[in-house]
Amino acid sequence: MVESGIDPQLYWLAMQTHMSAGYTELLVKNGKEVDRVLPTLPLAHVVEFLSGAPGKIQERLYGTYVGKADLTGYSLREFAKIVRDLSPGIGVLVWVAWLTQTDRSLYNATDVRKALKKSLPDAAILRVEETVSKQRLSAERQNRIG
Repeated sequence: MVESGIDPQLYWLAMQTHMSAGYTELLVKNGKEVDRVLPTLPLAHVVEFLSGAPGKIQERLYGTYVGKADLTGYSLREFAKIVRDLSPGIGVLVWVAWLTQTDRSLYNATDVRKALKKSLPDAAILRVEETVSKQRLSAERQNRIG
């Protein structure tokens, strides 16, 4: 039975991980199901679930998550609070996804920069900014062509 307040799909992932003796075996046995379930979870649950995973598995699963999850429901403050303790590599992935999905006109550029500085080193911030700029230019080109 799932305790009240615990997301049933997060509970399923946690139980599968425990029964599989770890994240690697979980992905071998249930990789497609994990790829389906993970993007349906709130970001805070994903961060909690993946906190104990090895680095390469974190990279793969966060990549899956940000590629499919809708992050538009998070305010800058909420998002920054959730991701502030992630590794720089993972932080770049999730910040790029959020900045790409979010209407940035709702936020002051200075506030976004401050939030980035609280969670990422300068080199990672540059990677976020470069990636978002490239994606924006690519989208603009596609709009002009189409």
